[in-house]
Amino acid sequence: MFSARLVLVFAVVLCIQLCNASWLDERAMTQEKRCNGKYQKCTSNSQCCDQKDYAKRKLRCLTQCDEGGCMKYKQCMFYAGTQK
Repeated sequence: MFSARLVLVFAVVLCIQLCNASWLDERAMTQEKRCNGKYQKCTSNSQCCDQKDYAKRKLRCLTQCDEGGCMKYKQCMFYAGTQK
């Protein structure tokens, strides 16, 4: 039959594998792709969250401008113009 030492080694190896598996799952969850919400900086539309406002407008990566000029960076905002 199996010796006590062999059973102990098997138990330790199994424990190490289970610990590594749970650590990898936690790491994968933290590296999950995150999206940017309203008014957060972005560089492309794909970085903005896939959410819609009350008028069913999607978040887009846009440069905000007013009479004084435009901002130097883009933000995720709901586009008020026509969308297809």
